Amino acid sequence: MSEITVFELPAHGGSQTAANRTRMDIDTIVMHTSEGKQSPTYGPAHWFADERAPASAHYSVYADGRIYRSVADRDIAWHAGNSAVNKRSLGIEIQAKGAEANWTEVQLLQAARLVAALAQEYQIPIDRQHIVGHVEVSGPGGHTDPGPHWPWDRFLTMVKDVSKGAVAEATTALKIAPLGIPVWGWALGLGSLALITLLGTTRRRGYEDDW
Repeated sequence: MSEITVFELPAHGGSQTAANRTRMDIDTIVMHTSEGKQSPTYGPAHWFADERAPASAHYSVYADGRIYRSVADRDIAWHAGNSAVNKRSLGIEIQAKGAEANWTEVQLLQAARLVAALAQEYQIPIDRQHIVGHVEVSGPGGHTDPGPHWPWDRFLTMVKDVSKGAVAEATTALKIAPLGIPVWGWALGLGSLALITLLGTTRRRGYEDDW
């Protein structure tokens, strides 16, 4: 099994709700675009760690393919702009601008690997009823991300292919240069966590977000 390395960069406590959700409580994955710059050293996860951030998401996939976790799956991230959806979903931020469709190939692959792992862990069907965009759940006059250019058909095909092991060789060839120490590796299909240590938070102003 190929592994996904995820770096822990916790969101500050004021932008999430402590909970004790189980597999039965999570049935939706919400895809977002962060609408910020594609910096390898500062992005949505770094912003979520800032006490001024009004929101959070569970995971962020940066342009170079590295993945951060800001909120534990069992807890509720403030990402959808809809409390009912937040309670039963996992939020994933793509470090990109929806209108520019400037996500990278490695980013799409890593996001597909992450979604495949989460879908298997929580028995979430890989379809458009359960893997949705922020625009679909934020309510009238709300957010528009991940935008009209997000490649839904291709992305869901990638997620299904990862689930079937069709792109295993491509995923194992990816190497991520860490900014810190990875705290857990998730084996696809196993969902096993290996806790090692905690990556310190970095704070900086000026992240362009779309909450």
